Amino acid sequence: MKTRIFFISALLAAAVSCQKLEMAAPEYVTISACGEGTSKTALSGSSVIWDSGDKIKVYSQGVTNGSVFRLSEGAGTSSGNFIGAPPVSAENYFAVYPTTASYNGSTKFTYVMPSVVSYTKGTFAPESSPMLSATKSSLTGSFTMYNLCGVMRLKLKGNMKVSRLELTFESAVSGEGYVYRGNNTLLMSGTSDADKKVAMVCSTPVQLDASSFTEFYFVLPAGSYNGLTLKALTKEGNYSTKSLTSAFTITRSQVTNFEGTVPNPTMTERPQLAVWSFNIACQSNDDNSSWSSSNYWSKRKEGVYAFFNTQNPDIIGTQECEYRQRVNILDNTSGYAAYGLGVDYGKESSGGSGSAWDKITGNYKDYNSDSSNAIFYKTSKFNVLDKGTFWLSSNPSSVGSDDGHNCAWIKFQWKENGYQFYVFNTHFTAHYSEANYAARKAEARVLYDQIAAIVGSSTLPVIVLGDFNATASELYSEDKGDTRWSNYYWARNQDGKTSKTSYPTSFNNFTTTCTGFSSIYGSGTCSNGSSNIDSIVYKNCHEGTGKHGMVSGSFGTDFQAYAGRTYLSDHWPITATFAFDFQ
Repeated sequence: MKTRIFFISALLAAAVSCQKLEMAAPEYVTISACGEGTSKTALSGSSVIWDSGDKIKVYSQGVTNGSVFRLSEGAGTSSGNFIGAPPVSAENYFAVYPTTASYNGSTKFTYVMPSVVSYTKGTFAPESSPMLSATKSSLTGSFTMYNLCGVMRLKLKGNMKVSRLELTFESAVSGEGYVYRGNNTLLMSGTSDADKKVAMVCSTPVQLDASSFTEFYFVLPAGSYNGLTLKALTKEGNYSTKSLTSAFTITRSQVTNFEGTVPNPTMTERPQLAVWSFNIACQSNDDNSSWSSSNYWSKRKEGVYAFFNTQNPDIIGTQECEYRQRVNILDNTSGYAAYGLGVDYGKESSGGSGSAWDKITGNYKDYNSDSSNAIFYKTSKFNVLDKGTFWLSSNPSSVGSDDGHNCAWIKFQWKENGYQFYVFNTHFTAHYSEANYAARKAEARVLYDQIAAIVGSSTLPVIVLGDFNATASELYSEDKGDTRWSNYYWARNQDGKTSKTSYPTSFNNFTTTCTGFSSIYGSGTCSNGSSNIDSIVYKNCHEGTGKHGMVSGSFGTDFQAYAGRTYLSDHWPITATFAFDFQ
């Protein structure tokens, strides 16, 4: 059984004053028009007003061609002066709005109610509220305009971002309608299914609020209705429907309120986001005597640029990304911004003096060579709502603590649909001495606690990227990590791609080779596999995928050559795609 969510109330018409005729130049006349009460061409709170640019048409009795008058004074008020060429002299005159209304020269006036209207905040769509004046024997005095319809004020709560509303009734609400002289209620002519529908289009999608109402105004023919069906659609085509089965009445020249909560939509296609993680190996490794010169950044960087420009990742977390490397990537790619403070000095640039004492080596160090966990993202696709960097130590706000291991994070808003989510990007201590294991265990605890503190009680998707220098099973084990990490899902494990001989290891050590693969997401044969120490971790995604929100088969390790470079780093980029729940 569907729950009834609408409640009906009415606002009484308010009296308005009329203004008298003012004569202009001989070839034009100025006439005055005022309304009986509520609906004219726009609403202003509970008052009704003429709007700038409004026009009315004046017909002479017995003449089917009318004269158009445009508003010259009174915009924003309930009475207006209109200027135009005088109609043919006659015994009686009639004014209509909008000017598309026709007159048969006798007693019948015909209007066309639109099947699609535009969303206009705080009022109904322009030219959607038909009016007919009382009969006047002269152009002097004021035309009193009568509203032929009523207004439905649809007050909605919810979480949707609405791009279109569709209302379906059991009787006609759009198409041709008519009224006879002396009457003031529009009668609809149509009987087709199309005539029983009216839609509202939001050129900029309107975000509903779960705690307060957003108002949408529809002009409807007055009369009794045997219920309606509401369909709310998102830009992506996902929709939610709700039915009101009980009868209700729309009263002519009154506003009738309907209040309700729009349920989460039936998603035709949930939004999917692909993310990447990539340890690019810091440029300072070029000073490492154990590295071959063929693996220096100067030799690898063209391949890294080509990877970015080919895969075009929307979001990618990098590790060991020195500021100078970040600048290189941004200068050789398109559409990206990046965030992540340096691990030792907590800066994103050279910062003035350009150097400081390096506590580890005992030498001066250029800020530009400070490594970071920079998150690159497409500025055309995402807004940054919040961001920060913390260190994986007992004092996470202390810059440079934990010997330069930190985590950068961003709270994103997806511009296309308004969805929000968190991305965290980190790098744990390397190597495998007893002290290194102890350091990673402590870092796993700090990372979990800090993410929990930042996200709080939110149920937004959380994605953690990183070079953890440990496997997934180690990080959520009691002796080497923190068992609470079992509350998250690990993308590689969810896709079952842990074999070092069938799938590339993320750490290749410049030695792993792979053959027989149809794509980076498939399987093949790998030799000299090292270890899977890079991971993509997540929670709060759409459970309906069967992999707790990860799209099946979407985890991949990109071992491909770019710009002739087989090894872009001693690590290969990894990726996974996630489906989000409706927000």
